[in-house]
Parts: sequence; C-alpha cells; structure tokens
Amino acid sequence: MRDDKQPICTYGGYTCAESYQSSYGFCTLQHMPLDPGGMCRFCIEVKDGSSLNFMNQGMPALVPDSDHLDLTGAFTIFAFVKKTAEQGNSGASREYIVTKQSDYSGKGYWIALIPTGAIGEYDMEFGVYVGSEKFRTARQTVNVPVDEWLHIGVTYSGTALTMYADQVMVSTLMFDDEPPMYNRRNSQPLLVGKDFAGLIDNLLMFDSVRVSDDFVSDSMCPHNLPANNDGGLIAYFRFNEAEGFMTRDASPHGAGGTFGYLGLVCANAPEGNMAMLQCAPGHTISEVLYANFGENDGTCGAYEAGPCALDRQLVEEFVGAACLNHNNCSIPATVSTFNTTLACRATTRTLAINAICKPALSAWSMHTAPTLVGETHLFTDDLFCPFELMDQKIGFEGDDNALPDWLDQTLEDLMMNDAQCGGADTLDSAQTGRPVVFGLRAKDGCGYRSLTSTADDFDATVTYPMIFNVSAMEELETCPDFPQTRFPDIAITVLNGNMEMEGAHPAYCGSWSDVFVMTYTPVFTGQPHMAISYEAGASNADKILVDNLQVDVTFAPISSATSQVIGSIVDEVQDTRSVCEAGVENRVQVVAYDGSGNRIMQHGDAQEIAVHAMQASAVRYHVQNATELGVYNVFITFATSGTFNWEVNLLNDTIYNGTVTCSGAAIRPMDQLNIDFPDARFKHTMVSYHDDLYVFGGAKSDKTYLDATLKFDLGIEENSMYFSYKRIVMVDNMPEEEYNVELHLDTEMLISSGKLKEDCSDLRFFTWEGDSTLPMWLEPSQAPAGCGSSSTSVWIRVPGGMERFWMYYGNKQAKSTSDASSVFGDMFEDFEYTNSPLDMGWTVEDVTSDSCTPDAGYNPGEAASFYTSDLVSMTGTRSLRANIADFLGGSLEKAVPMMKRFTMKVYMYDLKCEGAHFVSPDFKVCQPADPLMGSAQYKAKLPNLDNGVGVYTSSDNDTYCVMYPWHSSTAVREHGWHSFTLRDDDEHLRIVYDEEMVLPLRAADVTTDITKIFLRAARLPDEDFSSVFWDSILITEYNPAVSSAYMEEQPVIFSREARWETVGVQNPPPARQAHTAVVYQTAMYIFAGERSAYQYSDIWRFDFESSSWEFQRPINSFDDLGRSDHSAVVYNHSMFVYGGRSPAALGDFWAYDFESKTWSRMPTSPGMMPRFGHSAAVSHNKMYVYGGYISEEGKLTDEIWSYAFEDMQWTKIGPRTNNFESNGSGDPSDAMLFPQEIPEARLSMTAVITGMEPALYIVGGIGGASMMEEQPDLWKFDIEQLEWKWMASNSLLARYDSAGALIADGSILVLFGGHGDGDFMSDAVFVYVGETGLQQSNH
Repeated sequence: MRDDKQPICTYGGYTCAESYQSSYGFCTLQHMPLDPGGMCRFCIEVKDGSSLNFMNQGMPALVPDSDHLDLTGAFTIFAFVKKTAEQGNSGASREYIVTKQSDYSGKGYWIALIPTGAIGEYDMEFGVYVGSEKFRTARQTVNVPVDEWLHIGVTYSGTALTMYADQVMVSTLMFDDEPPMYNRRNSQPLLVGKDFAGLIDNLLMFDSVRVSDDFVSDSMCPHNLPANNDGGLIAYFRFNEAEGFMTRDASPHGAGGTFGYLGLVCANAPEGNMAMLQCAPGHTISEVLYANFGENDGTCGAYEAGPCALDRQLVEEFVGAACLNHNNCSIPATVSTFNTTLACRATTRTLAINAICKPALSAWSMHTAPTLVGETHLFTDDLFCPFELMDQKIGFEGDDNALPDWLDQTLEDLMMNDAQCGGADTLDSAQTGRPVVFGLRAKDGCGYRSLTSTADDFDATVTYPMIFNVSAMEELETCPDFPQTRFPDIAITVLNGNMEMEGAHPAYCGSWSDVFVMTYTPVFTGQPHMAISYEAGASNADKILVDNLQVDVTFAPISSATSQVIGSIVDEVQDTRSVCEAGVENRVQVVAYDGSGNRIMQHGDAQEIAVHAMQASAVRYHVQNATELGVYNVFITFATSGTFNWEVNLLNDTIYNGTVTCSGAAIRPMDQLNIDFPDARFKHTMVSYHDDLYVFGGAKSDKTYLDATLKFDLGIEENSMYFSYKRIVMVDNMPEEEYNVELHLDTEMLISSGKLKEDCSDLRFFTWEGDSTLPMWLEPSQAPAGCGSSSTSVWIRVPGGMERFWMYYGNKQAKSTSDASSVFGDMFEDFEYTNSPLDMGWTVEDVTSDSCTPDAGYNPGEAASFYTSDLVSMTGTRSLRANIADFLGGSLEKAVPMMKRFTMKVYMYDLKCEGAHFVSPDFKVCQPADPLMGSAQYKAKLPNLDNGVGVYTSSDNDTYCVMYPWHSSTAVREHGWHSFTLRDDDEHLRIVYDEEMVLPLRAADVTTDITKIFLRAARLPDEDFSSVFWDSILITEYNPAVSSAYMEEQPVIFSREARWETVGVQNPPPARQAHTAVVYQTAMYIFAGERSAYQYSDIWRFDFESSSWEFQRPINSFDDLGRSDHSAVVYNHSMFVYGGRSPAALGDFWAYDFESKTWSRMPTSPGMMPRFGHSAAVSHNKMYVYGGYISEEGKLTDEIWSYAFEDMQWTKIGPRTNNFESNGSGDPSDAMLFPQEIPEARLSMTAVITGMEPALYIVGGIGGASMMEEQPDLWKFDIEQLEWKWMASNSLLARYDSAGALIADGSILVLFGGHGDGDFMSDAVFVYVGETGLQQSNH
C-alpha cells in the first residue's frame, strides 16, 4: 500500500482511485509499466485491502440507481459474506446482502439471509419481481459457518432461478411452463448490506448467466476489462478502499466514475417542507456531498442541479453548519432559510441533500474475502525451457532488470553439460547422468505473475519405486521380510530468480521472483515418479505442479569409466597371466554401463570397441552383439605364442589392460565325424576362394586318374565358427535301454584355460558315429555343480548300449543347446509358466500334514500358497514360491511313475526363515489322532517311514533337517540357492546337500520308492511366517553300476556345417595329376599335368560363380610347354610357370597373360639347375622357389631362389657356397647368413607365403638320405631376415604330393590328401600360419 498519498504509476485496469491508491499494482500483473521518463522507479506492496463491515446500525452501502443495475434480462450476482461471532445477527427479519427493492412495494430483486434461530443456519432467499404483481422467489436453508467466508451466488435466466453456496447449487426453481419473465425497471438505489450483520466483499453483477466453472475466477480474481465486456460484467465492487465513504465500481460501467457510498442519507424536500437527515444510531453526519435548493434531478446519491438554483456553495455551507457532527438535522426548504432570493422561477423547487453518516467505528474491515491474487497456483502450462531466458532483458532499460548473472551462469553451465531442457511435455523422460532442467513462470490463481513465492516453498522430489532385492537378501543373517530397496530419492534443486546470491545484484523490483529453475540429475535407470508441489504435503490440485508423474529414466551413452570386460583371458588381478592358444579364437565380453553405473540394456556400441596389443598385428578381433542386450562378444585371436600386453578400448579409452600367455598353435585335423570325405588321392591341386576349397584331379591308390572338381565348404565364415577340441566319453556298464548319464566335468579348468566359454554354451555331445546330437542338460552356473565348477554335472541322454560318444567344445560363437526337457522329459519341472501349478498337473492336499499332533493340528492346504514368481530363478526366469507369509500353506504334490532306483534333485532358495519347507519322494497322508490319546498313540499314526529333507525349524533352525523322525544335520543353512539330491539304489537312500555333503539318515539301511514330488510349506507353532522358492526339479532312473569318464583332449577342427560336394560336372578337363592350379579374379586356372606319361600343356578355367569349366585357347603356343610337377604362381595379370619335368627335368620359365591369352618365354638364371617337385609362392613383387629334385645332380635341393618381376632378375638366396659366382648369386646382402638351422632338402612339399610380415612356410614333403622319407615338420622362412625357423613337428604333416590352400585371411593352411605312412590319404589338416601377424576383421 502507498504511504502519504504518494502518486504512483498504475497499470492494468480500473482498480485505482485517482492515481493515489491501488490494491493491485504493477508487480502482480503480467507486465511492468512503461516508464519512458524514468519517474516511477520504485515498487509497491500489493494486497487486497479491505471489506465492508456492517455493524448492526443498518446503514447499507448505497449505489445510485442506474439503468444497467435494473437487470432486466438474465443475470448473475456473486458476493462473499462472513457472519462473525462478535456481531451475530442484526435482529432484522431479513439481512440483505443486496437489494434494489422499493421500500413501499418491495418490487425489484434481492438476496437475503433469514435467520432460522439456529446458530450458523439461515434461509437463503433470492427474489425477482417480474411484473403483473408477480414475484419469483427461491428459499433454501443453508449452513453459514461462523467467522468463515461464504461465497453466495444466484443466477436468473428468465425461466430458472438458482442459488449457490460456496459454488455448490443449493436450490433451483424452474419456470419452464411459463414464458421467460424478467425484472422490471425501478428507480431505487442498489443497497448492499441493508440490515446485515457481518462482512461483505467482492460484489459482482453480470447481465448473463455464468456457469459454475466461472464462479471461482469471477469472484476470486480481479476483473480488468477496459476494452470490452465479453463476460457481461456490469458491476464490480471490490470494497478495497479501506478508508473513506466511497467505493468504486471496477466494472466497465464504472469507468466514468461510478461509486457507491457508505452511510449515505438523502433528503429531497419540496419547497415549504422540512428536509430531514437521519443517521443510524451511533452515526454522525460527517460530510455533505450535495446540497442544492432549486431545480434538482435524479435520485438519492445521484442528484444533479438544474439551471434554476441557489448558489450551491452557499447552500452546502448552510447545511453543513446545521448538520455536521449531528445524528440528525432538519432544514426548512425555503429561500428565506438561506437569507437570499431566487430570481428564476421553476416548476418544482426542492431542497436536495446527499450526506454521509459516519459510524463511530470504521465501516471497513481488513478481513478480506478469499482471493487467488498473490496466492501461487501451479500450472503445467507455465513450465518452459529456461534456456529461453539466457541474455533476456525485460521492462526498464539497463542492467538492473536483466537476467541475474548467477542465474545466467547456472543456465550456461547446464547447457554446457548437455542438460535436457524443456517444458511439461519432456518431464516424463530422462537419461542417467544427464541433468534435467525445466523452468516455471509462477502465477497466482488469477494468472498474474506470482512474485511472493520462494524456492523454499516448493517440495520437489523424484522417487524410485520399491523393488525386490535379491542381493540385499543374501547379505542378511536372518529371515528377511522380502527385502525391498529403492534407489535414493532425488531432491530436485529449485532456484528462484530473486534469490540472494553472494556478490549478486538483486533484480529490480523483484522482477525475476516469479521465475523458478528446477534441475536434477538421475543416476539410476528405472521408472521413478516425480512430485512437485507448492508447500510440502499439499493436497489442493492448484498447489500440485506434478502429481506422481512416471519418469522413464533410460541409460545414458556407454561409458568407458564404468563398462566392464569379463572373460577367461581377463585377469581378475592386474598384471597376472592367463592362458590361450595362438591362432585359436578367445572370447571376452564387454558389459555396457553408462556413466552412472547403470547396465545399458540395448545394443548399438559395437563399433566403439577395439582391442590392441603391443604389436598391431599380434591380435585380430571382431565384435558382435551378444544375445543379452548391452553385452558385446569380442572374439580375439592372438597371432603367436608368447606373452602379450593387450588392452580393450572403448570410446578410445582403455577399459582393460593386462597380459596373456599363449601356447603355440596345435596342428588340427578336420574332424570327419559327420562328413563324407572324398576318396584318398595325391598329386591333385587345391585352391581357396572365399574360404571354400576347390580340389581338382590327382590320382588314387589304384592309379585311377581323376577329373572330378570338388568343393569343400568348411562351414567357417570369416570369423571362427568351429569347435577346437574333442574328447571321448566312456560309459561303463551302459544299460541296453536309453539312460541319462551324469558326467562330472571340470569346466572350471576348461574355462580358465580359455578353451570353454564362460557359460559352457559350446558343449556338444555326439554319437560315436556322428549321425546325431545327444540331448544334454547342463546344470546352471548358480547351482553348486553348475557351469564353472570343478565338477559340473552334465546330463546326457544316451541311447541304450552306447558305451562311448564324443564331447566337443571350444567354439566361442556357439549358443547353448542345454535342454532339460529333451533329457528328462516330463520328469523335469522348472515352473516356467504364469498360471497356477494346479493347472500343470500339481495338486494341493487338504489333509496332508507333516504332523498330526494337537499342537500343530491340521493345516488344510491353500492353493494360493503356491504360485510361480519371477523374483528369483535357478533356470529360466521363474520359480515356484511357497508362500506362508501371506497364505496358509499346505502340501503340493505331483505324481510320478514309481521307481525303486532313482535320482531326484531339487533346488531350493532358502531365505533362512522359520517354518516347514521340505521335499519328499514318498510322503504319505498321516491319519488324524484323537487329542485325548497318549503320545505313543500319536506316534503310531505318524508317517514314521517317510523321507524328506529341507527346513524344519521346530527341529533345528540353523541346519537343514532330514526326516523321519526329524533331526538336524551338519549342513548349515545359508541364504541362496541350494541343491538336495535324493538317490536310492533300492538298497540305500542317500541325501546329498550341495553335491558334496551327505546328510545322515535315521538308519544306514533306509530305502524307499519314489511315487511323487511332494513339497511342503507349513506354519509351525510360535514361529514367524515365511517363504521359500523351488526350481529345476529333476527325476531320473538311477543305476549305481553306470559310470562315465572323459578321455584325453584332442585338438580338432569340427563344424557341423562342413560338407563336400562335386561341382563343375559339365565339360571338365581331362583327368590328370601333377598339374598346377592358380586363382585369378573369380576363377581357377589349371595348367598342364600328366596322365599315363602324356604331358599336358593345356589351360582350363573354372568359374567359381557359375561352377563351370571352359577350355582356354591361347593365341600362341610352344611345343615345349607340356610338363608336370612344375610350379605356377600369379602376379598382376599373368601366370608364371617354372620348371617341372617332361619327362626330363625342366629349367625353363614362362608367363601366360590371362587377358591376352598369350605365352611368353621368361629369362632364367644360368646357376639355377632344372628341377621338378619344387614349390613357388609370391610375396610383393617377387617369386620365391624352394626345393625340388635336381636330376642332373641326382639329389634333392634346399635352395631358395627369388625372381624379381620388375627387373626380371633371379637371385639365389641360399644356401650359397660362393657369394661372388656369376651364376645369379647376386649381392652378398641378399644371401642367407650362417650359422642357422635349415630344413632338410625335400620335394613334393606344400609351400605358401602369408602373414602381415610375409614369410614362406613349407610343410611336409619327402627327403632324407633315401629321398623317400616323409617329412613331418613345418618351417617358416623369414623373407626380411632371410632366416629359417622350425615351427612344429606332427605326424599329421608327414605327407607328400598333398594339396594346400590358405583360408581365414591367410592365417590357416589347409592340407588335403597326399601320401603318407605308406598309404594314400583323404584327410584335411589345419595348420596355423598366422604368427607373423593377423589381418584385422571388420566389425
């Protein structure tokens, strides 16, 4: 409020009185006032100032008559009233809230409260005079609470008259059977509070029927409608003046200066009569507003002087002297009274007076009606992205009103942190680790800016729901009440633009007080709920901004700081070593987490993962999405044996580094278990195209020449998809019928050595013949004998009489085929369903009990006690919950075929609760006993031969108990999953806990037959209620004589998809042997060869895409091209052929251009003797020729020669006897240096050049003193260092005239066929030759 009538700048409607006073200044409105002159730079405190206080003196507020107040059509009237205990009732029969009736006829309209005599009870009356002496009146008893404001409302439509109390309709009177009728005009003033005792505030009148939705905004918000009157507002008295005798009409009709008057008394006496003014008791005349003798028009409060009148100042001074400070006064209405004359003559001359009667106490009360102005209400439409505020200036020019610097900096920081910014439509989603920011432009209930709220007024949180926490439960020592946990609540930080910040200049006029910035950063994924209210615990909807909104918090982008690497070659302790094999694929997994440590449950980041070793080519890797979302399989192959420092990078950051030690690569045969290999042969050729092998020609042991073209599909894609190891599994005393063999396998060792996947999913079992896969079930990793243990239980369904079969593993891309139903059939129960167990073959017994004593009594079964749950599980996603915490419990059983010899294994999740939770294969219904019988008779009725195991806390609360009778064991109870195995050989029953502890029975010779699966859940006397979970129950026949064991490990290459097939059957080349085959573009070219001493010189082309042969007719030809046992390589667009025999040894050199189909004779070296049975390979721009038979010397050679294609020069690399011979030896720097170990001279070996650092590899061949000894070794010649290195010896390599080709980006040499160990061969052998470096795979 202003002080001392200081002029102020007003804005926003007709709520000000002559610029001296305003109940709503600019600080509550939508905009700051414009002040170009800078004369109004101050703030005002604003409030609803007052109400009218009627104090039993019967002096109403009077509003002079006006046509718009006659309400001659539909209308609505609102007002607030407050009856006070101090004032009580006025004593009048009617206490008028508002009336415009004639004092004589009562015609007009009115709203009144009529006391009923009961405290706080009144009849509310609303009446309208509609003409023809007819009144329409409604009356209804209402409760008017003492000392509380009551909103009174009435509407009249012409046919319906309705009354409301506090916006609730209390009465309606319908006149539908009559035509619309409306109030009649009259000249009476509008009286407010006539004969009323109490307070009245905010009187509104409309010339329309307002609907109930408008009542609150109409009555509790100021109306500022200067431009139009869309709402039909015709009178609006807010009674906020707080002093004086005038109250202003704030409606558009009052824009010209319409007022109401408090204590107005009037007189209009005709000339010659007495003008009398009479105030109510306790009032005195305090002011004369109008006094005139002569012509007077208008009515009380609105008199106007005509042209014929005395001097008004004279009259007013005389009336004031006679009446002021008096309760009443009388003045003769004559000219002589005023001691003057009136020259003019008028038809009617009167003395008209308007005066104010002032009460002894103020007619104003500072108790105001409820208002929404200044009362903060929250609306989601007022939410916005506060980044919009940055650099914003509003209102006055200058820095005072700019966005506060501290808030601007806060928003800038949030923007730099990639905060999610938005309004109401963005609140339902968030991302972990990413700030969420939103703004609120606070408004009061009337939509004006709310500048009175502070940040402390808000209660804003994000709360996560409760969830079942298994890990927390396992840490408890006692029975949990199903531990639930939730992530910590997040307090939303609320900042206000007018907050006092150290060093910050406050905003002008609190101009940012209505701006709130709210921010929080979620840490955990989930679906928390957001709640924001104004005042903690607010229940009023207007005080709640966000009401329990579910926020979907998703994970943030993958983070290198929190993501994890797991796998058998990953060191648990930094810098320790683990084991792998060179050339064999390993698998680690990257488990994706966001920056807040949340598991990311989606794929999409494989491209961000990389693996590095100290040497870039020392490791090859590729990344694939794992089955589990957010997990990536990283398949890694180390190039060579030795110890490597290696690391896994994510987003270019190292997330793991350690060392790994790899053994040398094993020589692996291609397993022929399920493959029909072609006939044995030698002197054939084989090439590789897209990792498929193509074989042509050769000769069989019966000297048959071959013309077939064979394709060998290895079943191996770019990345390894084969099994690397196999073992024989032997079964002793295998029955003649199918039997479930239990194999105990040390998977812990296999996993730690990198040979078996961490989840054992690459285990496979095949029949001895390989014609079928054997069904198997692997006990899960959570089980005591699960994957990863030193004695993992693997159950294999083996055909009758099969005493041996195969086990394979070492395929890092294999998926699990473990399937209990294929092994145990209906004798396996894992509760993987959501419907009741009673729908799945289980029954609940009504009378079965573990005891029949009076103490325990009967516990009739309650089916609701047993249901499947996804809280915990051993296999799959569900288990059976036996719940006697919320239900009665009972006995659940399922009949099974009777077995005298059986194994039953069950898994129980123990919560360490009290009660009876046990499993039995033979529990029988006990018979009820008479409670009056002795204890011996009780026991006679008990099932004393039944057997079972589990929890029975009446016997022992700390250990697992065995029945019957119940007794404790040495197996101490622990939270979590545990197994109970009941195994009976028809002579002895054994009960084993967690695979290793045998529990004591009542006697050594206990035996039983299984007839059922019986699960008991019972409350015991004086014990708390509880639950357990059951899962993965299996039953199978048991034969104690049957045992199994696995044999020594064998390295292999095994793919179920590998197959041989014949291709190119149309128009093949003639059969031959000792020819060559090379690959150029998309075709294989074969050249020459021998058949029955005939030396071919032809060229044939096999197209890989169309699988067709075509003879290549050269443009030119030479008689001496025919040959066999020669070499051929491809460089650029040509095939280069060297040596061979025809039948004598040859030393010539030829080039065949594939594009022009022409032959060219190439230069030779005089020091290079003719030879055959040698090998040749190309690296970069050189061809290297090794070994062979030199017939002129009658011996094998171990020479290496190179031919440079660019300068067409031959060089003898060595061994040299003289570096300065002029026979092509060349520069001494090109020679091998000695001493060094070199391979024995040989012929008919296989040679290839491969590797990131290319090297020449030779395998097999024949040599030795007899020149017929099969060489079982692998040698590598380093082309850069000119050094030989022995790599491996293996009997599988002892062969000659074999065929070889490179696959897997040149890292594996496959040998097929040949002659060895005195026989022709038909096998395939895989030789790893990638040790000089591996070519990187694509993601």
